[in-house]
Amino acid sequence: MFNISTVSLDSGTIVLCVTGEVDMATAPELLTATRAALAEGGRRSVRWLRVDLAGVPFLDSSGAHTLIASREEAGRRGVGLAVANPQPHVQRVLQLMGLDDLIDTSSHRPSDAAGGTVQL
Repeated sequence: MFNISTVSLDSGTIVLCVTGEVDMATAPELLTATRAALAEGGRRSVRWLRVDLAGVPFLDSSGAHTLIASREEAGRRGVGLAVANPQPHVQRVLQLMGLDDLIDTSSHRPSDAAGGTVQL
């Protein structure tokens, strides 16, 4: 079952917690969720959108392209995008597609503008 929950942090970060496979059937839902989070963030001075993939066992090229589109949309809005906690298979897909060079895919939390660490 595919699910996305949203958590807004006081630190200027919105976290999308994704569970289930991200493929051509579910990638549009992820894109809709990232766009909604970015729109909400524009009203609240959000600096980071964090997509937590800890609950995603599979991500195909549709999911990877969704992350690219989300990064581009975030960049246009002046918001950073990070992918957190990818499972090994998902991390490998991101590496093979070169996304680990475009998107912060480390398991650490993105730093805020003040140089601190975003706390979850």
